[in-house]
Amino acid sequence: MARLLFQKSGDKIPWLGKLGWWLEAAILKLFWKWVSASTVERASARGYRLFRWLGPRLNKNRHVMGNLGIAFPGMSQAEYEALAEAVWGNIGAVLAEYPFLKTLVATGPDSHTTIEMRGVSKTVVENRESAVYVTPHLGNWEIAAATVAKLEIPLSTIYSPQSNPGVDRMILGVRESLGLKFVPKEHAVRQLLKELRQGRSVGMLPDQRVDEGDLIPTPMPMDIGMPMTTREEAVRALCWYRSHFSTETPYNIACGEVLHELTLKIAKQWKADGGMLHQNIGCTMQALGSLESRNAVAEAGIPCINYEGNDADVRDIDMTNMKRKFDIFFEANGVKRLTKKNK
Repeated sequence: MARLLFQKSGDKIPWLGKLGWWLEAAILKLFWKWVSASTVERASARGYRLFRWLGPRLNKNRHVMGNLGIAFPGMSQAEYEALAEAVWGNIGAVLAEYPFLKTLVATGPDSHTTIEMRGVSKTVVENRESAVYVTPHLGNWEIAAATVAKLEIPLSTIYSPQSNPGVDRMILGVRESLGLKFVPKEHAVRQLLKELRQGRSVGMLPDQRVDEGDLIPTPMPMDIGMPMTTREEAVRALCWYRSHFSTETPYNIACGEVLHELTLKIAKQWKADGGMLHQNIGCTMQALGSLESRNAVAEAGIPCINYEGNDADVRDIDMTNMKRKFDIFFEANGVKRLTKKNK
C-alpha cells in the first residue's frame, strides 16, 4: 500500500521512494504480527476480509478488472466486481498465511495438506529423482513448493524478486526457513539447468517468464529441407510448421503488454530504423492491441505506422491509399525511393 502511495513521487525523489519502501516493509511486519496472534484459519480469514475491502479501492484494481474482462468476456459489471473482490481477498489470505507455512505443510492427524501421488510421479518422488515441479498460480501457491521441501526433496524454485528490498528479504526469509532454494528469474535458465545437473529438482509457476537474452529467428521451411514445389507439399509444410513453431496463443494475442514488449524487442534487436505493423481487420483477436504496439515502438523513438489489411479477404484492402500512406511515411523519414537505372 505504501508503494502505491509513494511510487510516482519516489521516481522523482529517491529519498521519498526509500521512505515508501520502509513504510511498506513496516506495514507488512505489523500485519504478520497481528495475524500471528491467532490460528491459521482465523489469520487467513482476516487477510481475506481486509484485502477484499481494500483492493477494489486501489488504483491497481483497474488492471485487475481489465484482465478479468479479457479472461471472462461477456460478464456483467456486478460479476466482474464480485470476482475482483475475490481476487483481492485471495491475495490477502495468502499474505496472512506466510507466518503459518510450516503449520500448513506439517504432517499428522491435524494436517492442512493432503498429498496424493499417482503413476510416474510417485516413483519420481519416492526415488528422489530430479524433476521439474509446476504448480498453478492459484490459491496459496507457496504451499506446493513447501510441501515438496517437506518431503525432503532438494528443490530450487524460480521467483521474481520484490522491488522493495526489505519486503523481499522478509518473504525470502520465510521461504528459505522451509529448506527451499530460490533462483531469481533474471538469467535463471542456465542456473536452473545447473541445479538439475547437480541432482536438485526445479519448481516454477506457469505464468513466470524469463525476458533476458535475444529472440531466436524461426527457421523457414526451406531452411530445414522441407520441399515446397507443389501445393500439397506447401500445405503439409505449413501444417507442420505451425504445429512446431507457432507462438500465437490466446495469451500473447490478448495480453497487450506481452504483445507490446515482444514487438518492441524485435524492433530493438533488429536495430530497426522504422516499422510498419499490419492490422488484420479480418480478425478481432489479431488486431487487438496493434495500435498500442505501434505507440510503444514510436515512444521508443522508432518511427512506426499501422496499415490495414484482411487475411481472410484480399479484396478488403485499398492498395492506392495504402501505397500513398507508405510514400508519405518514407518521405517524412528521409527514405528515398529505389529506382532502376535505365541501361
